[in-house]
Amino acid sequence: MELHQIRTFVTVAEQGNLTKAAHLLHVTQPAVSGHLKALEETLNLRLFERAATGVRLTKAGEALLPRARAMLSAATELKNAARDLQGLLTGKATLGTILDPHVIRLGEFVNTLHQRHPSLDLELRQGISPWVMEGVSSGALDAAFFMGDKVHVAVKAHELASLPYRVVAPPGWRGKIEHADWPALADLPWVRGLSDSPHLVMVSEMLAQYGLTPRKAVEADQESTIKNLVTAGVGLGLMREDLAHEAAAAGEVCVWNGPGLQTRLSFVYLRERESDPVIMTMENVVREIWFKTALPS
Repeated sequence: MELHQIRTFVTVAEQGNLTKAAHLLHVTQPAVSGHLKALEETLNLRLFERAATGVRLTKAGEALLPRARAMLSAATELKNAARDLQGLLTGKATLGTILDPHVIRLGEFVNTLHQRHPSLDLELRQGISPWVMEGVSSGALDAAFFMGDKVHVAVKAHELASLPYRVVAPPGWRGKIEHADWPALADLPWVRGLSDSPHLVMVSEMLAQYGLTPRKAVEADQESTIKNLVTAGVGLGLMREDLAHEAAAAGEVCVWNGPGLQTRLSFVYLRERESDPVIMTMENVVREIWFKTALPS
């Protein structure tokens, strides 16, 4: 059996869906199916059965999943030991990024990492928080910057900052929101974040205190898109406080004068990789940039 077959098995088991697994592994769905078929033939066992929304593990698959995860972990440890023997931090690290680069201090991070470890090949992949969390938990990303509180059980999160957000409205809606409370805002259309996005979580948790949910005008997954749609008059939205005041000064939005909301910005990676030299190096750089401290080498 091949290591890529084991990785495919674990990813499909965690996602329960071949298409999602193919996306995370950066291969085609037929390739995923081929990996699983070859592994099942090698083991002479059926590992998955069809489910309403995808696939689910058979009893045999459930029994073998912990051992498959252990094999992937052992392979990582072997590669790390080889790197230690070389005396160089080499290989490739894939980092998930979100928000604007300056918010996560990306330029300083990349520059510091490159100066200290020029042989490490760093690849950046921009996305949104639910996507990067899925990527880290599946192993498709080595580490990521993440916003929100919905952290996968297998993922470790180091909080970097608390990000303040404000409710904003189209510039012509000042009269609608000036004296509005949360229930009144819930009756207005919202440019909502996607399911599990920190934007939607922040608003939904606040309105849940009143037994309400935000009325959806449209869903969007990027902060720049939310701002554009709010400015165009589609509905209310959430914007980072600094951007909200900048947009208000430019006449692009009006800011609700009620209380703001907050969410966490964190650096995340798999718990089982905490001692991985690549992870430790990236975490060290993050700690130095954000807190001016570092872990022991």
